[in-house]
Amino acid sequence: MVLAVSAACALGGCCHGDKKEEGYKKIEISKLAAAPQKMEGRRLSVSGRLENAGGNYFTDLRPALRDGKGGEIAVNAWLPLGVPPPRPGDTGRDRPRLMSDLLGKKVRLSGVWEKTESGHALRVESDIIIEEER
Repeated sequence: MVLAVSAACALGGCCHGDKKEEGYKKIEISKLAAAPQKMEGRRLSVSGRLENAGGNYFTDLRPALRDGKGGEIAVNAWLPLGVPPPRPGDTGRDRPRLMSDLLGKKVRLSGVWEKTESGHALRVESDIIIEEER
């Protein structure tokens, strides 16, 4: 049994496959921004640089994914904005990922494209860092 599971993992059948990307349609930011209503409710995968379109991280966070060619889409914040400081003696190595960890980085975000009060936004279900900050 262990051999069968190991063989399946080695062939990409379970453990290390890119399961998060299954069921998501890849789409370019410019195409999505041009006709957002056409993709409402769809599971999408979009790549770009994650930026804050707002003026302040804590009081005006408006995460946006930009393609570097003028295209931009809104994304919902899916990670915490901050965490309490570590307890004395704690190294802080177990700190959860924060939105600030991904700002400025090129990422691939997968989620559901939804209508919002201010337009449309991607409700992120998973993220992959493609490239570190320049």
